[in-house]
Amino acid sequence: MSRSRLEQETIILFNEAEDVAEVYTHKKSWIKKLDQMCKEFPNQVWLKLFDDYSKTYYVSKKLISVRKPIVLTDKQKKERAKRIKNAN
Repeated sequence: MSRSRLEQETIILFNEAEDVAEVYTHKKSWIKKLDQMCKEFPNQVWLKLFDDYSKTYYVSKKLISVRKPIVLTDKQKKERAKRIKNAN
């Protein structure tokens, strides 16, 4: 049974008492990244549950962050586009 895009959630849940967050996701790119992190950093990321569509991981809260967006001026955008074009 496939899920609608609306049902394909990613949920990050943590509290102040514990050092780990629970990450539940359907997003394939996140699953791939978290699976790799499980192999590389087993003390900080490990698999809790999985099914045919999603996986749930425990992740050290130190790895969870919220960042401000990067705001570029038109000049900076043009400079970046030029660098990318020259790199190719």
